[in-house]
Amino acid sequence: MRLADERDTSAIRSAVHNYAEQPACDWVLGLDVDKANAALADWVATGKAYVIDGYLVLVDEATPWYSNSTYLDEWFVLKLYPGGSLDSIPPALANLAKQRGCVAVMGGDSSPAKRLDAAYRRAPGWVPAANLHFRKI
Repeated sequence: MRLADERDTSAIRSAVHNYAEQPACDWVLGLDVDKANAALADWVATGKAYVIDGYLVLVDEATPWYSNSTYLDEWFVLKLYPGGSLDSIPPALANLAKQRGCVAVMGGDSSPAKRLDAAYRRAPGWVPAANLHFRKI
């Protein structure tokens, strides 16, 4: 695991372009490639983007409304490089949360195939916590 940086810009742009060609999720509406690239560049510039086993993983820290404790939240995962395994992501996030002094880490999967969800379910200590629903208007 390492922080994403300018070395990853080309791979990020390519992955966003490929994603735009075939959005995998029904909830991806009005995808703007330039906006997506700019947003991901912001995550990289602010040190909230990691490369974990070939995947770009966006994270942020948050304090829930019910607690004074900090959680690490995984916000988005995007395949950048060949090889790698989604199974690497849950333990890497748990280690990152410990390094940052967080009391917990949250991750999810909004893709139809639910491959990342399966990786979370296989990882020791991870349990399902919530569901998210979507309606197109």
